[in-house]
Amino acid sequence: MATTLSASWPTRAAAELERRRRDQDPTRRRRESFADWLPRVSPALNWEWRHLVLYREKLEALRAGTIKNLMVFMPPQSGKSLLGTVHFPVYWLSEEPGLRVIVGCYGQELAADFGRASRRLAREAGVTIAGERQAASDWQTPQGGRYLAVGVGSGVTGRPADLIIVDDPIKSRAEADSATHRRAVFDWLMNDLFTRGPRARRLIVLTRWHWDDPVARLLKGATAADWEVVSLPALAEEGDLLGRQVGEALCPERQTAEELERVRLERGEYVFGSLYQQRPTPRTGNMFPRDKVGEPVKAAPTGTRWARAWDKAGTKDGGKRSAGVRLGIAPDNRIVIGHVVRGQWAALERERVIKTQAAIDTAAVKIVLEQEPGSGGKESAENTVRMLQGYPVSVRVASGQGDKFSRADPFAAQWQAGNVVLVEGDWNDMFLDELEMAGPGAAFLDCMDAAALAYNELTLHTATFAPVQVIWA
Repeated sequence: MATTLSASWPTRAAAELERRRRDQDPTRRRRESFADWLPRVSPALNWEWRHLVLYREKLEALRAGTIKNLMVFMPPQSGKSLLGTVHFPVYWLSEEPGLRVIVGCYGQELAADFGRASRRLAREAGVTIAGERQAASDWQTPQGGRYLAVGVGSGVTGRPADLIIVDDPIKSRAEADSATHRRAVFDWLMNDLFTRGPRARRLIVLTRWHWDDPVARLLKGATAADWEVVSLPALAEEGDLLGRQVGEALCPERQTAEELERVRLERGEYVFGSLYQQRPTPRTGNMFPRDKVGEPVKAAPTGTRWARAWDKAGTKDGGKRSAGVRLGIAPDNRIVIGHVVRGQWAALERERVIKTQAAIDTAAVKIVLEQEPGSGGKESAENTVRMLQGYPVSVRVASGQGDKFSRADPFAAQWQAGNVVLVEGDWNDMFLDELEMAGPGAAFLDCMDAAALAYNELTLHTATFAPVQVIWA
């Protein structure tokens, strides 16, 4: 080990001295600007969209040292990784082949994809890659430069860096909604990745998932003033960095404002505000506003597809409650809440209620149960399935699908769009009262859980159908 280090040290030291000399030379001119280099190496891509031009200018300032730490927030599929994570380090290496780069992202598979794309681009751009180290996520130049791409949690001790890039360290809603995972990602950034270069330039490029994500913690910390933030929402808001009019799309050539408004309706305000507008907010009790549901109807139209979902609890006269929600999708794609039953029943009494309700609904209504994690949850689900012989029953495992609010987001989006209607019944006020209060800290969420489970069953696990003319009662 000592021989390897001593052999590589002169090369690294010389490269560092040369880099500093060139940076301090006022007469020095780069051979090629980033703006000229991009269309030369990737001529098939459009680098002149206004959001990419601003982004490129900020990256050039990062390299020049007028910006030391840069955060860039953009919606999904906006070119943020292609420009900042793939092309930018290769351009810098083409100018300074002794540069040492570390890229961190949510997983090693994505890290290898980034490394492979940058390595291919480097070869095409004329950057020489040393023969002894050419792996997709770990390659180097003869001048002592090195490119290393790692997933969150990977060891980077002993790997110094001049440029650190963090690209989407959180991969999913489930990870974003986990306080434990968010803390682990933040700790890895602070204690592992950012310690690799006390003078390294740092770039964080991501789509916001959560109001308490790692960048939110950085911007609340003691070094918040050290970061320049470029936040580019999908639809322009007041004070837009690009000078857009309020409501104007980020890149109309790729996604128009009208298309983005449809996404807002489909995903709901909570998801759209974070992933698309880069304005994540805490969940509130306003996921299911009461005024979005009109007057109840007498009956659902013929042709409505139904599912009855059960959120089960087993404590009599206290604690959690069980709820069964019969939800349907009408032929015109409106969501119908047909019937709700709820109570605090002991396990045997609850099973009798479930079986009685199945007989009332008939076999035309699909039954769906949520299996809680662990052997107890599996056994409970299996017992209920055996009891319901002769009825169509599905069991969906709760673990690995995000928290209950994440699973309710698709149903909440339809509710917020005014696409949910209730069939008239003595349970209407009870159901509306509970969903109106749904949010962190709510005493009961069983009706929300059951309704979301039924909706996801009909939309995620059943083929859709073409709308037809409907007459509502």
